[in-house]
Amino acid sequence: MVERIPEEDGVGGSIPSRSTLVSTFKKIKRRNAVEDKKLVLIIEDYENLALAQKEYLEDHNIEVIVAYSLDEAGKALKEFGPWLALIILDARLNSAKINSTPLIQEARKNHCDKPIIATSEDDSDLEILIKAGATHSAEKSQAVLIALQILKNKGS
Repeated sequence: MVERIPEEDGVGGSIPSRSTLVSTFKKIKRRNAVEDKKLVLIIEDYENLALAQKEYLEDHNIEVIVAYSLDEAGKALKEFGPWLALIILDARLNSAKINSTPLIQEARKNHCDKPIIATSEDDSDLEILIKAGATHSAEKSQAVLIALQILKNKGS
């Protein structure tokens, strides 16, 4: 089961409060302790793709958090960073230009040494994200397959 970070007051596009994130995290942490699942953060603004990726990973006994914006992703990284096994990161979140580089830099600054799979259909975006600290790159359609391979090889 995946926990999507809930929106406050039912208003679309709002940023979840810290208490909401902590509550969501506690539920996931308790369930993970019982089920021993890996935790993956998908950062993707295209909801249909994110939901398909989430479902695929769930089918392989992986817990998933989905963030649809830079703000949601930043909060999720701060709250869940130490427990993440892997991050799948879209290069362009709600933008025509690459804008997710700061998320990689923030993750690395906060000692998140987990694999980060940069996704884009534009090879130049992928090169930029690899230089920023992403460990892998993939077309969006291949990201979950690569994630499963990485997690299987890590044995984490």
